[in-house]
Amino acid sequence: QDKNQLNVRTVHYNRPKILDEKLSLFLGLVVADGTVFNGGIRYSKKHKECTDLFVKLTGELFNYKCKEPVLTKDGAWSVDISSRDIVEFVRKFDGVYPNNKFIPSVIMNSTITNQRAFLKGLFEDGTVNLKKETVDHVELSLKGEKIIRQTQMLLLNMGIISSVKLYDTRDIWSLYIYGSEVY
Repeated sequence: QDKNQLNVRTVHYNRPKILDEKLSLFLGLVVADGTVFNGGIRYSKKHKECTDLFVKLTGELFNYKCKEPVLTKDGAWSVDISSRDIVEFVRKFDGVYPNNKFIPSVIMNSTITNQRAFLKGLFEDGTVNLKKETVDHVELSLKGEKIIRQTQMLLLNMGIISSVKLYDTRDIWSLYIYGSEVY
C-alpha cells in the first residue's frame, strides 16, 4: 500500500515475498481459527501450543512481536496481531474473510508441500476420534460446503480418501478420514 495513504505512525512490517511452507501454514491457521478485521487479526484456540505456533510464525514471517496469548473466559487462548499493514497483506489472499472462508486460490494452485502445510494449519481445527484407545477417524467440521469440498480435493490429490456430509441445518459440513488413510 502507498505510504502516503497510511497514518504517519503506521509501522511497515516485513511481507513475505514467496509462498512457502511457513506462509502456507500461517494461512491455514488464519482460515481455521483466525478473524481478520480492519485493525488486525485475532487467533483463538483452546490449545496454547497452537497460539504459540501462530505467534512464532508471525514473528518469522513479518518480524512482528505479538503479545503473549491470553486465556479468555471461555477457556480459549487468544492472541492479536494489531497491524493494519499485515492485515492489508493477508487480505490479498481470498478465503480469509470471517464470513467467507475457503482455501485461497494461491494454495489450490500451489505445490503439494505448500498444500500440506496449509492443511496442517487447517486441521488444527480438526478432531482425532479414538475407539478402544486407537485412532478411529479424523474429523474436520467447518461452516460452508466449499471449504470442505476443496479440502477433500486436496486430500484426494495426495491419495487420501475421505467422506463428506452435511452435519446440520446451520451449514456445518464435516469431512471424515477413516482407517489406514489417517496414517
